[in-house]
Amino acid sequence: MWRGRVEPDTTAGEDRRSARRRWVASTLLAVGVHEADAERGLASEIAGRCSRAVGWSAAGAEILLALGGSRPIAVDLEACAPRRDLAGLLNRYFAPAERAWIWSARDREAAFAAGWACKEAALKLLRRGLRCDPARIEIGAPGDTHDSRSVQLDGRRVEARVYPLLAGAGHAAALAIALAPVADLDNNR
Repeated sequence: MWRGRVEPDTTAGEDRRSARRRWVASTLLAVGVHEADAERGLASEIAGRCSRAVGWSAAGAEILLALGGSRPIAVDLEACAPRRDLAGLLNRYFAPAERAWIWSARDREAAFAAGWACKEAALKLLRRGLRCDPARIEIGAPGDTHDSRSVQLDGRRVEARVYPLLAGAGHAAALAIALAPVADLDNNR
C-alpha cells in the first residue's frame, strides 16, 4: 500500500484527476506492475480485469493506492473534517449499531470518517459505489484498529471483510477484500 500527495501540473494544463491517474500509473510501474497491467488497472480497477487487484482513492491532494493479489480489493480515503450535520448524516446513512460506536468515540469526526471509509470501500468492492444507498451497507463494530469488520448488504452477510487503516493525521482509510468472487458477493443487483 502506498500513500502520496498529488498536485496537478497546472503549467501543462493538468487537472487533479489526470494528476492522480499519472501518480497511480507511475507508482504501479515503479513497483513492477507491467505497463499493460498498470493501464488496465487504471481503466478497469472496479471491474478487476488487471492480473493483480488494484484499488485507489483520493481525498483532496492525498492519495492511497493498494495492490493485491488475485482477490478483488477496494480502498477508500476520507478527510477527517467537521460535518455540518453529523447527527443527520449518522441517522441517514448508518445503522443503529454503527451510530452507537461513532457516538461513543472520543473523536466523533474521526470515527465518522473511519465509518464512512469502511462503507465506501465495501460499496466499491461490490461494484456499486455511491449509486447504492450507503445505508444499505452495514459494517460490523470495531475492535482493535487492526481488526477486520464484517459487511452486510440489506441485512445479509457478504463474503468480504473491511479493514480500517491507519491513515495519518486528518484522514481515515479502509481496505475491503473479497473472500469470494465479486460476482458471487451480491446476487440482488
